[in-house]
Amino acid sequence: MWESTTKRRLIDGFTMLIVTSLSLLLLVYVAYAEGKRIYEQFQTEKLVAQGSIVQYSMENYLRAGLALRDYVGFNAMVEPMVGIDEIDGVGVYDDTGRQLFLVTDEKITRKIPEPSALVKRLGDEPSVDQSGATYYQIVLPLRSRFGTVGALVLYVPIAVIAQRLDESFRPLLYAAAGLSTLFAVMVALAGGASRELPNALASTRLRVNLSVHGGLRASDTAVPLFGRSAKQGQSVCIHTI
Repeated sequence: MWESTTKRRLIDGFTMLIVTSLSLLLLVYVAYAEGKRIYEQFQTEKLVAQGSIVQYSMENYLRAGLALRDYVGFNAMVEPMVGIDEIDGVGVYDDTGRQLFLVTDEKITRKIPEPSALVKRLGDEPSVDQSGATYYQIVLPLRSRFGTVGALVLYVPIAVIAQRLDESFRPLLYAAAGLSTLFAVMVALAGGASRELPNALASTRLRVNLSVHGGLRASDTAVPLFGRSAKQGQSVCIHTI
């Protein structure tokens, strides 16, 4: 009997561990996907704002009628941007996709990829290419008085964004595992007690009669009632059947 009860408790606990773990993991997965989308959007907007400073400076130069390839001071202007974790490189390409300038972080070991195809079909607004395996490319158009003549490209490492998200959501995985285990143990411990009580009640039928007479049969167990409402000679008779 004891082995059977223990086995049932273990099965209940293991079942609840699986169900609770899957439920909490699903919640963490949904939260991770939504957090990744929002964080990437936030990073893109922040980097576009930083890149627009360089874009504005270069467009002032281009509107003066000077050629993009003759721009002076590009390296000195973008070096502070390349020094942050979110940007590994900044390049300038003409409207045919030919590289004119490229400044990269000296500490990186990843190879800067070829520019996105977006540099050959530039619009009026910044665009983001997320198809790369190692980098997102943020493309900002460079316009002169006569039209779009090139693009400013920011290379954003995917690994940095993924690492920050992992560091933020890893504690949630540990919390989910701990809560699932705790709930499973509680279910296993309470499962036996919840079964034993109905079994005990089902094995013995009790009928309680209130007797207002003074005498009891020999087979009855009488418990006197005490209190203001108890009348003289009143007792509770429990008949075991």
